[in-house]
Amino acid sequence: MQQLSNLIVDYFPNIATYFTGIVFVIFLILNISDDFDKISGFVKRIFNLRKHVDTLIYAKKRKKYNKTLYDNEYLKWQQTIIEKIYGDLITTKNAEFEREYEGKDFVPHIDFTRLNLQDKSQTYEAVTLRLKPVDYPFTDICSKKFLTRRKDLEDKEDEIKLKYRKEVNKYYRLIKQTLKYPNRLGYMLDDIVFDAENDKLPWHVTAHSGVYSDNLKTSHILEYELYGLYVKDKKHNWNIKDKSREEILDRLPIRKYIHKKFADEAKSSTQRLECEANILTSGRYRSSLLGVQMFVMVKNHAGSYDALRIRRSINVIAKPGFIQFIPSGGFEAANDCTDLDSQWDNYSITKAVFRELLEECFGMDEDDRSIAANNISPDRIYNNKHIAELVYMLDSDGGRAHMQLMGTSMSLVGLRQELSFILRVDDPDFSLDFIGNYESRSAIHMIDVKVLEDAKFWMNDDLAKLNCTSAGLYELARESQMYKI
Repeated sequence: MQQLSNLIVDYFPNIATYFTGIVFVIFLILNISDDFDKISGFVKRIFNLRKHVDTLIYAKKRKKYNKTLYDNEYLKWQQTIIEKIYGDLITTKNAEFEREYEGKDFVPHIDFTRLNLQDKSQTYEAVTLRLKPVDYPFTDICSKKFLTRRKDLEDKEDEIKLKYRKEVNKYYRLIKQTLKYPNRLGYMLDDIVFDAENDKLPWHVTAHSGVYSDNLKTSHILEYELYGLYVKDKKHNWNIKDKSREEILDRLPIRKYIHKKFADEAKSSTQRLECEANILTSGRYRSSLLGVQMFVMVKNHAGSYDALRIRRSINVIAKPGFIQFIPSGGFEAANDCTDLDSQWDNYSITKAVFRELLEECFGMDEDDRSIAANNISPDRIYNNKHIAELVYMLDSDGGRAHMQLMGTSMSLVGLRQELSFILRVDDPDFSLDFIGNYESRSAIHMIDVKVLEDAKFWMNDDLAKLNCTSAGLYELARESQMYKI
């Protein structure tokens, strides 16, 4: 064989060159095929011009946008605008509650979120809805019989996306590169339903299955619209804060569209404000992703209780840089399955809040295949040692843990409701494995609730930079019988 090879090289050098070339190409193809997915992905990234443009241009715009949202001048301007738009609606809704629940032992109440800590006071761009508390396991509050499942999760006929296509596309392109799971199944609020005559279930939630990106395009976009008005107000000296409620809404067409849809449900002109006030307890006419958040209190070795607080990373979509109590997140599926059965299986507020607890307090990755794989039931979360321990403490006669749903907090900027829980754990060892995730700028801060009550602890503008729905959670927790200081 060697002699034949030498003979070919000596007498037929051209054939040898061609043969060597063919062998090399075959060898290259065989090796490339082993890593084809990696190589093709690399090539796609190189030639993904839009992504590179987004990185170069939109990253700078996002930085400017987030910087403005964090600015104290903007926050004060925003608060004035929000109070003008929603003040009368809050008054109207409370009058309805008082009328419907007259003579009952508990009357729901809604108001602007406010925190008063000694000599410090702060009002937020959110409302706190006080509801009759419900103890763990929250039976029937988010019952599956009140869930509407959809074959096609994305609402392609959404009127906001069609009517304001240009504005929606502009906003979505601004934030697109920061999204991790834009197509993930989430549960959108239809209504918080009140039944004054039902003592066992005086309120419950109705919802439908949807997709996270629709929530961004029809609810989150309201924050971007408000930001745009602020920029124009400063540029043209409109003094928009001095305008009437109607004039302000005229400058916010997407928000006005949602308000008008509620008002148009009225059967007479005298009922328009009362129908419009339903926007405070309903997610209709937009895709409004339900949220879950929990005020966690863990007993410390001094005999008091520690709460869990973080400063949010600058690389998250919502409220980058703001202070927040954890855990907190969207009411979403555990994995990427979107079929009708998965929509049914994942609809559990208990599993949703437990998953947020694992991700934000125990450092579990959102892609952890032991819990979030597509071939694993959402109920697998109960096999996790931390959740198993917590459930045992909640169920045990000793009462080493207590959990309660207190009400909701809703940002009036994005018009999204967050179901608000409190968890008190009387075992200091429960916190031994606490570790933060990517949403936190640094470690989880465990702060004695007695210290939280001290106004001096809240340095500089920290109280103003508390995420508005976290402020609502804290407000509800301080009023709870489970809150011990």
